[in-house]
Amino acid sequence: MLGENRLKINEISKAVGFLSEQSFYRFFRKAMNATPLEYRDQIGRSTDDSRM
Repeated sequence: MLGENRLKINEISKAVGFLSEQSFYRFFRKAMNATPLEYRDQIGRSTDDSRM
């Protein structure tokens, strides 16, 4: 879902079952060692690189 830039992070957090965006951020950062926004940026860069 983070790879699809059309959804806001707070919309994603609700869609996957978190009651608050803060809880989603904490859980995601602990699991992925990056915030959802940092992860989205990394995905965007890797997708851009593969297009070249």
